[in-house]
Amino acid sequence: MIDVYTLVPPMIKDILRVEPQFPDAVAKFPLGILTPLDGGSGDIISGEERYALVMFQIDVYDTELQRCSETALKLSQRLISRGFVRTSGGSIRENRLHRQTMTFSAKVDEHTGMIFRR
Repeated sequence: MIDVYTLVPPMIKDILRVEPQFPDAVAKFPLGILTPLDGGSGDIISGEERYALVMFQIDVYDTELQRCSETALKLSQRLISRGFVRTSGGSIRENRLHRQTMTFSAKVDEHTGMIFRR
């Protein structure tokens, strides 16, 4: 089973700081919230899980609409270039903040860490 909290943040750490939930203290923007949505088994080979199917959501928050959109675009480009597929996306205005929400999915080889589009 693949943990998206260890898989995704290193790939995007130069673009966005990622947290598992919105911080209680004053947040520094832009901020990304990573939420795992699915972590099912892909292919089972000789009784062992070889490929994991992962799906997760990343919400980009910012006080400025343009910076929020630009950060979300960079993030999406990076994850797509690494093998993920963006399955949805949307823009939401929330409590004086701008939010870009995106979901991604992939098939990940448990042994090599290779990421495949699904």
